[in-house]
Amino acid sequence: MSKVKVIVKGMNCNHCKMIVETNIKKLKGIEDVLADIEKEEVVISGENIDLEQVRLTVEGIGYKYMGSLN
Repeated sequence: MSKVKVIVKGMNCNHCKMIVETNIKKLKGIEDVLADIEKEEVVISGENIDLEQVRLTVEGIGYKYMGSLN
C-alpha cells in the first residue's frame, strides 16, 4: 500500500473534511483518507492512486486541488 499527501484548499470545517474524505474514498484503489483542515493536507492510502482522479474529484466537489507533496 502506498501513501500520497495532497494539498486541498477550501476546507473550513469538519463537514468539509467529511465531504473530501468520503468522495476520495469512493475512488478505485483508495483504502483510507485522512484530511487535516488546518494544514490543508489530505493523506491518501491505497494501491495505484490516480492523482488525476483525485484532482477531478476534489475540484468536482468545489475545493481547490493544489498538487501532491511527495
